[in-house]
Amino acid sequence: MSVLSLGSWHTWDRAVFEEITVLLRRALDDGINHFDVGVYRSKGPTSIDPYDHPTDLIFAQAMRAIGAKENRDYDIGIKAWLSKPEINVTEQVDNLLWRQGADSAKYVVLGDILYETNDYTELLRQLDGLKKAGKMRYWAVNNWSADQIQAINDQAIALGVDGPQFAQHKYSVCRRTIVEGAPFEALIAKTGISIQASDVMEGGLLFANDSSRIIAIDVGGIQNAIRAKRGALAEAARKLGATPAQVAVAYPLTNPHCCNVLFGARTLEQYNDNLGALSLLERAGPEAIKAAVADLWLDRDVDAAASWSGHRNDTPENYVVVRR
Repeated sequence: MSVLSLGSWHTWDRAVFEEITVLLRRALDDGINHFDVGVYRSKGPTSIDPYDHPTDLIFAQAMRAIGAKENRDYDIGIKAWLSKPEINVTEQVDNLLWRQGADSAKYVVLGDILYETNDYTELLRQLDGLKKAGKMRYWAVNNWSADQIQAINDQAIALGVDGPQFAQHKYSVCRRTIVEGAPFEALIAKTGISIQASDVMEGGLLFANDSSRIIAIDVGGIQNAIRAKRGALAEAARKLGATPAQVAVAYPLTNPHCCNVLFGARTLEQYNDNLGALSLLERAGPEAIKAAVADLWLDRDVDAAASWSGHRNDTPENYVVVRR
């Protein structure tokens, strides 16, 4: 997996198709080989149909337009959602592969688990079946707690099947407690699991002042504090000779357990800006970057043992729209 990956959530369906093809061609040429796709049905103010965002279909068509082949030129990680126990992961994967025109995915990423359970046997059975059918090679989790990951990993070992390869987590200069807390440190030490950082720019909230798109719910209630710290982030970036976006992408990579940063970019300008994070990391070094943003840790009071889904409250007022 390349150290940077491109995601699709409320991204490609807000961009100009011709610009997407240029951006994706540049990303492939730069060595980015992993792309995160999913069927997203969250309501948003820019959606024509609020129940079906075509972002993954646009991505697939753009890759076809530039002649790129999945499993040859790039890999996909696809999302499966776990809102209730009876959800069928196999059906979701089959549907998304069909939408992508692909035979298989490198990863299946299990989204927030929104129900209580201590038994992952059926879920593991489906994942093992997908691997044996050649529809995926590995699987991962998205926004699970350390305890949940440890439990499913232990049950996978007991069943003689694969456990999770990485944990995709909201992780940014502002949101650090869960990923950097003692529970995840212990999990990493015991299992060797890696972190994939997502939502590193808080959906643009770190930079934006106006509104047009939906972003993630306000876990920990820190979005007003983030708004208040925009100037501080800009100043930290200035001292590092970088842009705020570059600092946001670089910060998770100062953590040796972070294998990859997943970000969204709608334009080539945004993409090039974000890619500059790698130059910043090489030039300034991890310690200088961490020192520059030390005062931007805003979720210190969040329970480090929790999962993001444990804080979840999916009511409209918990969503924010921003423009970047």
